[in-house]
Amino acid sequence: MAKIVIAEGDKNLTNCIQNLLCTQFDVQTAGIARDGYEAIKLTTEIHPEMLLIDMDLPVLNGEKVISSLRLRSSSTLIIAMTNYISEDFVLNAAGNDVRGYILKKNLSTELCNCVQIILSGESYISAEIVNKTFRLFTNIVKKTGLVKAPDPALNNKGISITPIFISRAEFQVAKFIGAGFSNKEIAKTLDIKESTIRNYISLILQKTGLKHRTQIALYAINNGFCAKSGLKGGFVDAPCGSNSYAHPLTGQLKFSFK
Repeated sequence: MAKIVIAEGDKNLTNCIQNLLCTQFDVQTAGIARDGYEAIKLTTEIHPEMLLIDMDLPVLNGEKVISSLRLRSSSTLIIAMTNYISEDFVLNAAGNDVRGYILKKNLSTELCNCVQIILSGESYISAEIVNKTFRLFTNIVKKTGLVKAPDPALNNKGISITPIFISRAEFQVAKFIGAGFSNKEIAKTLDIKESTIRNYISLILQKTGLKHRTQIALYAINNGFCAKSGLKGGFVDAPCGSNSYAHPLTGQLKFSFK
């Protein structure tokens, strides 16, 4: 039986989360934290398989709790629950090794699916967060020139001369991850085995230097893999017959296909 800790200040919402999970999964609520310090204490003492944490916890917010836990080398799987999507939330997401991001207003419809996906070894991001993340990164690129920063790998036209070499299949998988697809959905869409998708993900991580699936999703969004139109459609793809893919906003060469 998997142990979980729920860090949520609202008692009614905590009860709803418990009811949702206990009726669907073989889990035990090993602890309930009402503020950030309690969340750290319970997680380090109990070592639960999973922590569901409100990012707006009193006393110490969720971001600081997660950073503290990672400094303590905690391996607990973390699901971050939030009422809103801020620029800081998006920018700090990948580095915290959080496996799930879910809007609190969608808990009743998404939480069980989120938990199931994470327990199977994948990551989960609410569709609304995926879409908002794309818009935020687009605004950041326009305002700050984030991907135009000086780089010795760029030529005098600002075009990268050292792209990452990946296969077209790996590019497709990264694109679908950025759009919020699970491994099962990607396998069904591409008509290949889930084990093959896992192999492609391992290769993507190896070639890009990213650490986990959530970072692949954010990397795909940041580099323009999916259109603004939404979760499961309107993808930006490499031109047919092209041997490379460039960022649609900056023209920076990101991938060369082999």
